[in-house]
Amino acid sequence: MEKKLLEWFDDARRDNCCIDGKTLKVKAINLYDELYRNRPQKAAFQASDGWHYYWLNRNNKTYRRITTTGRELPSNSCEIINNFIQENSNVFRTINFDKSKIFNMDETSIYLDCPPK
Repeated sequence: MEKKLLEWFDDARRDNCCIDGKTLKVKAINLYDELYRNRPQKAAFQASDGWHYYWLNRNNKTYRRITTTGRELPSNSCEIINNFIQENSNVFRTINFDKSKIFNMDETSIYLDCPPK
């Protein structure tokens, strides 16, 4: 059942379908019932939260949120960055700025396009 579920999951992802936890659990229960309906002593399968969590881990799967606020870099982004560095260097030379006061901010968030609330 889990192999069939994995095939279904991968096919749906290839088709760009969004799959949440509830949908995955319902599909798992349906597949289980379909595959084992003729067995006389069929064990009950509930697709618990624990099963769901471990199925994702066993199959190296995660859920990702689709965002709609993606943005392309401008075609002249390298030029913009170089100009920024050049302008700042000129300012630092003009005012005799102490370069020891400059620190690394490469992991600081910058919101270029803040989505609406």
